[in-house]
Amino acid sequence: MEIVTEYKNDTDQIVKIISSPIENDFDYKNKIINGARAFCFYGDKLVIVRAGNLWTVPGGGVEQGENIVDATRREISEETNMKMLKHKFMFFQTFHRPNKKIMYQILSVCLVEPEGDFISDPDNDVEEIKLIEPMEFDKYINWNDNNQFIKKALDTKQQMECK
Repeated sequence: MEIVTEYKNDTDQIVKIISSPIENDFDYKNKIINGARAFCFYGDKLVIVRAGNLWTVPGGGVEQGENIVDATRREISEETNMKMLKHKFMFFQTFHRPNKKIMYQILSVCLVEPEGDFISDPDNDVEEIKLIEPMEFDKYINWNDNNQFIKKALDTKQQMECK
């Protein structure tokens, strides 16, 4: 099921996001992917990161020549110092931004474990990491239709744990 959301960017313009479910990398092969983000679960906790006043799930840009799984793995490691154990695609997201090119992002679900203490993000974006109960997601992150995203992430996590 496709999820359509909107938010106001930092210049008060409306950005429309279309999130389409995907199963594998064939679902987006003809697009240049700009970003990779992931709902990361360590045990029963969801990993979130804070950059400035904004809490979000770990992720960032895809480097030239990098595949999505590797970009997701790298971003998780850089932003949380956690190792990705399992990965599953969840959504292909299309960002329609006023007066800008359309941007594409992959939103995944990952099972992770710490590699050690978090020191710092090489890009100096992430200031804090938190492990939260998944149902507290909307207390930290204000995405329209939060419940649909976290429900899909939890369902995907459960499928991953059964394999």
